[in-house]
Amino acid sequence: LIPEILFYEDFIFDIPDKIKYSVGHELSDNKTKNKEWQLVLNDILKSINSELSFQKHIVDIWISDNNTAANRLSKMEGELNSKITNSWKELFQKNNKKLNFKEIKIKVESVDSENINFSFEVKTDEDKVFPINERSKGCKWFFSFLLFTEFRKNRTGNILFLLDEPASNLHTYAQAKILDA
Repeated sequence: LIPEILFYEDFIFDIPDKIKYSVGHELSDNKTKNKEWQLVLNDILKSINSELSFQKHIVDIWISDNNTAANRLSKMEGELNSKITNSWKELFQKNNKKLNFKEIKIKVESVDSENINFSFEVKTDEDKVFPINERSKGCKWFFSFLLFTEFRKNRTGNILFLLDEPASNLHTYAQAKILDA
């Protein structure tokens, strides 16, 4: 009956350049920033199939069944684009502004047979790819907001989000759209 309460002071998160994984075992320290972002990737995957875990169904099979793992990543990108990119485009179309990206990508970097890194990137209309950290403050805020609210719901269904001055750095129209989310 009592919801899990999540307090976010703001959504200006330091999005990591790399989210690190070790094949075959999860990190033991649950308080690291890396672990927090591993849970974010897991939340995105669970929005596609609640039975899957990122560690077991992507990381651990990356070498042995790359096609399946890559297909799951592609579906995750589709989900990110459906929920984040499309919402961002809607904001910009209403303001007659040019969107600064057309899709979100999950970059994979195999370090060796035991370590794999993942990161978020955005692809522009000109097919240039940039790390999400190189985008505007508003873009990063919007990205983080939806990651930590929309996708977080897949971990626990009974959540109360407490937000301190949400979207104070966004345009007033964007702030109104946040209420929809």
